[in-house]
Amino acid sequence: MPVTFFRRGGRMVNSKSVVSSVFLLILFFSLAFAQLDTGTISGTAADQTGAAVPGASVAIKNVDTGIVRRLVTNEAGRYEAVALPVGTYEVTASLVGFQTFVRGGIGLTVGRNAVVDIALRVGDVSQAITITAETSQVETTTATVTQLIDERKVLDIPLNNRDLTQLAFFDALVMRTPTGGGGGRNAAGGLGDHLSVAGMRGSNNMYLLDGVSNGDFTNNAQSATTGYVGAETVKEFQVITNNYSAEYQSKPGAIVSAVTKSGTNAFHGSLFEFLRNDNMDAYNWATKARGGANPVKPEFKRNQFGGSFGGPIIRDKTFFFGSYEGTRERKGETLVLTLPTARGRMGLLGPNRYDPARPERFNRAEYDAGITPIKLDPKVVPYLGLLPLPGQSNTVLLEELRDPVTGLLDGFARVSGPRRNVANEDFGAAKIDHQFANQRKGSIAVTYNVDRSDHNLIDPIPGLSSAVGEKSDKTVLSVRHTSILSPTMLNEFAFGFNRSQPAQSFTNNEPDWKNFNGVNLLFIPDRERMGQLTYGDGVATMGFPRDRALFLQNLYTYRNNLSITRTNHTFKIGAEYNPMRLVMDQVDGSYNGLYSFNTFHAFLTGDVNQVESDLPPGFPLRGGQTHQAIKLFNWRQKQFGAYFQDNWKVSSSFTLNLGLRYEFMTIPKEDDGHVSNLLNITDPVPTIGPNLMFNNPTKKNFSPRFGFAWAPGSTSRSAIRGGFGIYYDLPGPQYWRSHSQENVPFVVAGFFNKSDVIRLQGPNASIDFPRATQTQTALLAQVPSYRLWELNNKPSYVYRWSLSLERQLGSWFGQIAYNGSAGRHLYTQADANQAKWIGYPNMPGPGQELQWAPTPTNILGEAINPAFANIWVLAPRGSSYYNGLSLSAQRRVARGLQFQAAYNFSKNIDYGSGSSNAQDNLPQNQRINNYWDWGRTKGLSQLNVKHNFVTNFVYDLPQSGRQGVVGAVINGWQINGVLTLNSGTPFTVTDSNTAQTNAMRRASLTPNLVPNGNNSPVTGNPDAWFDVNNFVPSVCRTGVYCIGNVPGTSNYNPGLPSGATVPRPDLGYQVGFVGNVARNTVIGPGLAQFDFSTMKNFKITESQRVQFRAEFFNLTNHPNFRIPNSALFSGGGTRNVTAGRIDSTRSPERQVQFGLKYIF
Repeated sequence: MPVTFFRRGGRMVNSKSVVSSVFLLILFFSLAFAQLDTGTISGTAADQTGAAVPGASVAIKNVDTGIVRRLVTNEAGRYEAVALPVGTYEVTASLVGFQTFVRGGIGLTVGRNAVVDIALRVGDVSQAITITAETSQVETTTATVTQLIDERKVLDIPLNNRDLTQLAFFDALVMRTPTGGGGGRNAAGGLGDHLSVAGMRGSNNMYLLDGVSNGDFTNNAQSATTGYVGAETVKEFQVITNNYSAEYQSKPGAIVSAVTKSGTNAFHGSLFEFLRNDNMDAYNWATKARGGANPVKPEFKRNQFGGSFGGPIIRDKTFFFGSYEGTRERKGETLVLTLPTARGRMGLLGPNRYDPARPERFNRAEYDAGITPIKLDPKVVPYLGLLPLPGQSNTVLLEELRDPVTGLLDGFARVSGPRRNVANEDFGAAKIDHQFANQRKGSIAVTYNVDRSDHNLIDPIPGLSSAVGEKSDKTVLSVRHTSILSPTMLNEFAFGFNRSQPAQSFTNNEPDWKNFNGVNLLFIPDRERMGQLTYGDGVATMGFPRDRALFLQNLYTYRNNLSITRTNHTFKIGAEYNPMRLVMDQVDGSYNGLYSFNTFHAFLTGDVNQVESDLPPGFPLRGGQTHQAIKLFNWRQKQFGAYFQDNWKVSSSFTLNLGLRYEFMTIPKEDDGHVSNLLNITDPVPTIGPNLMFNNPTKKNFSPRFGFAWAPGSTSRSAIRGGFGIYYDLPGPQYWRSHSQENVPFVVAGFFNKSDVIRLQGPNASIDFPRATQTQTALLAQVPSYRLWELNNKPSYVYRWSLSLERQLGSWFGQIAYNGSAGRHLYTQADANQAKWIGYPNMPGPGQELQWAPTPTNILGEAINPAFANIWVLAPRGSSYYNGLSLSAQRRVARGLQFQAAYNFSKNIDYGSGSSNAQDNLPQNQRINNYWDWGRTKGLSQLNVKHNFVTNFVYDLPQSGRQGVVGAVINGWQINGVLTLNSGTPFTVTDSNTAQTNAMRRASLTPNLVPNGNNSPVTGNPDAWFDVNNFVPSVCRTGVYCIGNVPGTSNYNPGLPSGATVPRPDLGYQVGFVGNVARNTVIGPGLAQFDFSTMKNFKITESQRVQFRAEFFNLTNHPNFRIPNSALFSGGGTRNVTAGRIDSTRSPERQVQFGLKYIF
């Protein structure tokens, strides 16, 4: 009887799947595995005349475990021991007639090729020449560029939240991508910091733990606490920034590889506790600047605790290691929100808050008398109750806002309030290493990791839309077998299993949606939560558009490598197979309904601008289809890779790395065939079929790799290295998972706006709030939204190249390098359902504006496909260009000091920095605004960081030589630090007028620049980061920009709907024109932070010590701001009074952490 393991939709998956996996494992066992978590020791044996010495016996011993690898030099005198576990080694070489050669103290790190040349002298083999000098830091055998963080830095450098991701930023090519308002938490786009390496996107990286994938389906490895846990577990951490070896997967970004510690012949371990408390921290900037007259420091308590233990099971043969790391965090932060005051709730608004699309107009006399022309719609009253008065519901009144022209109170106030973050994490690891007695049987290493975490939010106002938490459950299994087939041939096989499960979660800090003050607030009766309600004018958004999102990925790895050394060549031949399954329990983004109002004025009168919702199950659609309302999708996809690599040592000083890799990925398959597409963009009904996601673009994905390393001179202290490679961005789930959210007819999300209602139901029709999803369902079905892939896809790829000069002087190592890349056919997303430009396909010339096809009303642009609303097409149409110059200097440990500094100067230009903001966790949407003119999107990448400088050090303070109590007090001190300085990333100022949005069928448009204006008018003031007066709307506005189309007035135009905006005669603005401000012209705030720690080691015995640590993060308490509010104007046409304002930071205030460790 088969054994059941987990569900597949409504069916069960049984042991047959496991049998298939075992069969594949056996099938691949004759092949081998790439050097992803090991190192190499190689060299040439020569006599005193310099002649090669073949036939010499070479023994490479791991000092910690006693395990020995035995080789024989070939006819060219060369030897090479690949796939060695990281550690400290000793090389011994002997041959009859020569003295025995011994070289000790060889530190082998992950990915390193340590060159140990053997100098044999004539003599008796019983005589030994022992050398203990360290090998050169200069890499002379490969062009691959890496940043290695050794065990000492992993353990000693101050890491906030003990997050290993921070180690990657020691390389100036690596940048933290600017995250959105959630601080980097996003179950659909990655739960922590994304790394941008040499301008590449955050989703272009690969995370490995002991050689197998450690990332989730977004290619990120962090947990719900936004950290990459394992500081007590990981021995070494490596970031490969330029990969020129074909043995690695084709990733345009970085390969981030961590290696778990192993047991040795001695028992070693640790116990630790790290404590943080808000009593030791500074006030954060938001609390001081936005927290009112008497700010209250937010709560912050964090405990991180655990330990590790490893040692021998059988000496020189079998070893174990285990660890546990736990985190408990309770953290507060200050939110800044806009709420209506008591006057605003009555409709006593300032003149700038009146909606030009409404007939009511501001009257000063009525305002002074406390009379408003705005009549409150009874249907909105219960929803108004969700918003507390400023100063209530744990909020603090900061200021009442005023009209920017008249200075009158405008009915709104800014408030602050405490948000509470509750996070927990438990991480455990276990590892077994075994060396077989027979060298052909080799060795085996098994690693098992489990990481479970959760993060929840409790906001000051129950029901805030931002109060969405995350959960993460991850399991990683790695099995690696190494066998030495002959002295010149090694075979290695690896099997991996990675199960990751990021999910969205909710706090219990919610209103009773079904009985709020006696009223049921649900937009859709059978839902659990109220959908999202956007009041307009920047007022806090309430409710949740969707109430679940869970992603379960099972990723298997079968990776193999065969290494053969022949004369001056080392050949590597390998293959890889990665079957993947992704279960998505996710509803569309408007599952609970979504109502948006242009302005608070419109909300008070019940004048809805737009409603969104999915349709009821079974609802009839076009072409006889019905809505199937699928909530669970079961996707499967497979990836294959094979490569050939030749590392050719042309001479003793020159090496070529020549490789070719082929990678193929299948089209994603949904178990129940829930896939559709539009064969033509104008088709009124989608075609259903299992192979219609897209035509496979990966069938010809050949990736050539070329690299060289030249070491002029005879000392291996200098090197010139360079390389070129092609890297494919494969169409994996990080891209296509959103296809399931709005895939007609399986998941249908419809929407209609005020203009649609007027067009379809007459000039007096309106949206029925809050029951439009029941009373106007036919309108939702008229124009459903749709997400699809461009059917005829092209392969997405990046060219990358580099050239570097390296030099070692004593204990110092320096490098100067140029890095470049060019991306082609990068994945981007745009709405294909836009009105075409007049004269398409001929685009306007330089200096001309795009004018969209007019209609009789001019604000109701016709769609390309009237059967749908938005048609979001994911297509490989983007490009990118990156050039950078980097400088670095390192000092290996000498006189107690280990030091590193790096600087990078670069420019990054692209056509969209991601496929969406959620995908790459960026603060602004990356969708292309103009589907018919993608070239207008070209600009600075949102990943562009012009200057980046980082330095770190570890320093053992000099010992005094004193004994006794005095020596115990003044000896054993150590200090460590990290300084980071970088310039800001760019962002786009936006214009969101509703009339323009409806005409263009696209939101987040760009404004116009005033004559002789500055498109990057940065002031550096967080209250007004840029000068908003340099920008004007791209379309006429009320007041100074345009006149409302009101019956009975002199400018009334009966050809336009009542209330529509018409231009002032002296201004040239008209609906349907694109603003002339380019994308990403304003540069946001940079970052400056210094983290520092001091440690005191108390020696108990030779093998035991207690360590006390005090760590100071952001020691100078420098505020590092997020990008400001970039929306210049509201949907109703008034200037946004908070445009350019910053209310939060992207790094914490000064935080102090104490730690205590017992190390043995």
